[in-house]
Amino acid sequence: DQLDRAEYTMTAGGKQYLGKVSYKCRNGHCQRLAVPVDEYVSDVLIARLAREDIADLIPQAGAGIDTGALREQVEVLKQRKVRAGLIFADDDDAEALAAVKADVDGQLAVIREQLATASRISPISEFVGVNSIPAVLAIWDACSLGRRRGILRAVATVVIRPVGKGRRPNGAPFNEDSVEIHWVPFAV
Repeated sequence: DQLDRAEYTMTAGGKQYLGKVSYKCRNGHCQRLAVPVDEYVSDVLIARLAREDIADLIPQAGAGIDTGALREQVEVLKQRKVRAGLIFADDDDAEALAAVKADVDGQLAVIREQLATASRISPISEFVGVNSIPAVLAIWDACSLGRRRGILRAVATVVIRPVGKGRRPNGAPFNEDSVEIHWVPFAV
């Protein structure tokens, strides 16, 4: 698939085109002015975030996870580790103690990851119930660049295609067809 090929990965900044910030592919064959691309992607994304069904599109990472039971398991495992330390404190069996601690630590790591998954908040959750483009735009405008990137990454992948050999964006109108937005499955 062409989307997986490294030459389609573009980065912003660095060398400018016509004195303006641009996106440039890694191999240097394609360069596009950033502002028209960013404006187009923002407009499409804002319209998507203003849809009434946005709450249905947030993946429920923690759905079905019993956090209470997991926290109880954490306490049981911590007590097991303490008991093992007491049992093996007078023995010369350091290997057995290390094995018990390693087993408990492995189980604790799995449980902590499950707890972290259950508590993750989607970067698009603040748009739930907003349902109007002006209101979504107000939230979007207040977001930092990093926050905007996180929101975009949560819902889509953007592919910038070359505009064609010999064509230059200065003077030519922006071609929306050269920018593809691939929505993640839950954001369709």
